[in-house]
Amino acid sequence: MKQSQLKHYAVFERLKQEFSHSSFKVGDRLPSERDFAERLSVNIATIRRAFRDLVLAGIVEKRIGSGTYLAQPLQASWQERTVNLLLGRQRITEFDKALERAFLAVTKELGRTGRVIYVDEESYPEVVRSCICFKQPTIVAYYGGNGELAECPELFVRLSSMSYNTGIPSVLCDDVDVINSQIAHLRSVGCRRIALLSVRETRELQKFQQAVWQGTMGKDYAPELSITAESPDCGPGEAAYEAVNKAWGETSFNGLICLTDELMFGALSALRRNGARVPEDVAVTSIGDTELARFSNPSVTGINPDAEAHIRSAVELLDHNHEHPQSLELMRLVKSRLIVRESTARNHNRQMMKGQKNAEKQ
Repeated sequence: MKQSQLKHYAVFERLKQEFSHSSFKVGDRLPSERDFAERLSVNIATIRRAFRDLVLAGIVEKRIGSGTYLAQPLQASWQERTVNLLLGRQRITEFDKALERAFLAVTKELGRTGRVIYVDEESYPEVVRSCICFKQPTIVAYYGGNGELAECPELFVRLSSMSYNTGIPSVLCDDVDVINSQIAHLRSVGCRRIALLSVRETRELQKFQQAVWQGTMGKDYAPELSITAESPDCGPGEAAYEAVNKAWGETSFNGLICLTDELMFGALSALRRNGARVPEDVAVTSIGDTELARFSNPSVTGINPDAEAHIRSAVELLDHNHEHPQSLELMRLVKSRLIVRESTARNHNRQMMKGQKNAEKQ
């Protein structure tokens, strides 16, 4: 290790001791970085690097124009420690937004401090190391590697359908049931040529969903029913529009499953452009149950993954594994719900839904 790195770690440990054994309390304004540099007889650049790690961990907070404050105690009990939620910075999905809302609500309800951290490929390992250094319970909703998490698996829970066999505790959505329930529902309203709209990427979850769809379709499966949106910089909605617009001219389908609400929104626009009626010509379902599904025209039948249940289960799993570090529980399953709306309400189903709407208004 380089001498500069050794000095940085030494200063970092000294600062931790200062905060742990001094009279500083949470919310107190700390001396300036220059003051600490003079007190510890080190270069201010080294102090700044050490403070950067403390800020990254949420131990201290920098307020523009005000100074630096102690945000949480270093010697906190498990229940007092900040619970982190890691989300991807570059592509924020509607479900990510739902997870963030649920996370802040659930942690507040449980009397815990919750902190949302947006990460990317470069910052993710650094943030994970910070969580390990300060032993912070952390929910990972970012598709990063498992190598760093494996160092202290009792501190982490992944929200992922494909991480149950990695040794990292995970909260999983039952994706077999997610796809099967949509296919069963579409078949119940008369669909046989059921297409699947996905985006071209390497996520294991999507590959798994595609495999389940293909297997469940059985003799009704045909390769041309797999519609792939190239994911350009313009976003998944526009990519889905182009993909469905092209597919409509090349093949026939009377049911469409969209793997995200963003894809669904683009698909509806493409179907409308081609004069296809929803649900009379094509019944459409989606996964997400966000505002895009609820307020589309027509409103779209979808899978509600239950973001709140994912977060609540993750916090419970973190607490359980903290108490039983020698026998980690590796998996908890969250059931999703099929919400039937106008986009699949054919014939008598449409009349039934109208009756339900009128009853809700009354």
